[in-house]
Amino acid sequence: MKTNLIRSIKARSFLGQVFLAIFLAFNAFMAWASYEAVAAFGNIAEAGSKPVVLGLDLGGLESVAAVLAVWLVVGLLTGLLVHMTRAEIPTTNERQGEQR
Repeated sequence: MKTNLIRSIKARSFLGQVFLAIFLAFNAFMAWASYEAVAAFGNIAEAGSKPVVLGLDLGGLESVAAVLAVWLVVGLLTGLLVHMTRAEIPTTNERQGEQR
């Protein structure tokens, strides 16, 4: 017996599968980019080289904010496209009713 997830992926149209692949790849990339941006943000700037507030590099803060903003906007748009192109999976009762 196949799980609903596998049936959902197979039941998608070609465009739905493309949107799902883009959504998953983009989120994986942005998770990596967020990790790198936060790691860069944690570095304490050398004295006098960049503006520093409470020991944190403002350029690092801007890069983290930009990564998270892009992730939010594109993630919502691609997630909406994935949701709109998902297939309706009939329940067990509906399938049995069609076979009668």
